[in-house]
Amino acid sequence: SIGVDKLNPDGSAKRDANGAALGSYSNRNIMNFARVFTGFAEQASRGNVEATSGNKIDPMKINVEMHDVHPKPDLDGNYLGDGYQLCNDEGRNFAYLRQGAVYDFYEAAAGKVLKVGPDSGLFQELCAPDAKNSTGCNYQSQVVLQRDIKCAGKECDLPSVDFIETGNFFYKFVPEPCVHMLFEKPT
Repeated sequence: SIGVDKLNPDGSAKRDANGAALGSYSNRNIMNFARVFTGFAEQASRGNVEATSGNKIDPMKINVEMHDVHPKPDLDGNYLGDGYQLCNDEGRNFAYLRQGAVYDFYEAAAGKVLKVGPDSGLFQELCAPDAKNSTGCNYQSQVVLQRDIKCAGKECDLPSVDFIETGNFFYKFVPEPCVHMLFEKPT
């Protein structure tokens, strides 16, 4: 818990001009934070567990039609998501080829899949060729690009991807967090 009073770095209570302690939050803050969690619903019951009322094992899912999409203020007068890049920002194009891009290993894929071969720098980074087997890959559970990769072939035509196919398996690109504007800027 954050406690009922705002604190200074030394742990003492912050005070207003009259010496009264500043509250950490109000009922309005509680109502705004509750809006973050709208639209959650339990997953369907599993068939392999004893019968209970509802599914208490799996994480809840979000029903996007029931989720409140409006901005939610934080405790400091800003909004949740402030400081994150916009999801539709041009600077996010080709992020999957930049240093620090994260990829998780998958056996199957759905969405935008880019197949890359040995002539691709991205393939070389993800495949991590096995020194003992020049035709095989040394698949890792997660790969973080250590340098920017120069695009080759189809990579140069795709500003974003969901999955990269390397040989018989896939890597899912994990984009950095971003925010969507409630209203787009007028053009």
